[in-house]
Amino acid sequence: RIVTGEVTHQEVANVIVGSGQVGAKGDASRLLTEIAEATGDNPEAMQAIRGGIWNKLTQATQGADPKASAKVVRDIVEFLNGPGRDVANRLFTPEQRRLMNAYADTLRRGQDARQLIGEVATATKPSAMEVTPGPLKQLADAVIGKGGKSDEALFAAIDSYAKSGNRADVGTHSKLVQAIPKEDRTDLAGAIIRNLGISPRTGQFSPDVFVSQWKTYTPQAKAILFGNAGPHRQAI
Repeated sequence: RIVTGEVTHQEVANVIVGSGQVGAKGDASRLLTEIAEATGDNPEAMQAIRGGIWNKLTQATQGADPKASAKVVRDIVEFLNGPGRDVANRLFTPEQRRLMNAYADTLRRGQDARQLIGEVATATKPSAMEVTPGPLKQLADAVIGKGGKSDEALFAAIDSYAKSGNRADVGTHSKLVQAIPKEDRTDLAGAIIRNLGISPRTGQFSPDVFVSQWKTYTPQAKAILFGNAGPHRQAI
């Protein structure tokens, strides 16, 4: 009937593949035996049948919505281990069946992962992440006070710590100066020098006032402010 055209290719495929579970009917196995004998186990004929079965397992009918992953997994497992097992063992090598199982496992893991992500997203309400102040901001808040952002406040803080004598104040002074861009540190040292020697009483420069104020700065602070400019520091 196949040779004379009484049966179409699609009708033959439907008998072998089945309209529901692939290879589930006994007719499928018997027809497969007859085709193999009639064609002398022709490799091209057997490969065409294998391709048709795989398409049936994994693809939707033309024009229909794609098959869901769960349906593909179920069809492959039933073909390899259920009603279609006889056809599967005859048509596919052990290695091919292993690859088919691996494909189904991959789809199953992907489906489980998507389900888990959906459950987590449903159960988890996003919230704003609190951003903690960085070290420089914490240092500025500690020495200037929160909100003290002006250059004058920063200068006053550095000047104050430069005059203190305990180890903690020296360390804080060093951190403050190091936080200032390198090109601005010379300006800072110059500004401190320009403020020295002004008499609080007259508002005029006084060498005696300069000497007394200069002595209030610790040696460590002078080293931090003037770095390796030893001659300048000695001249002052």
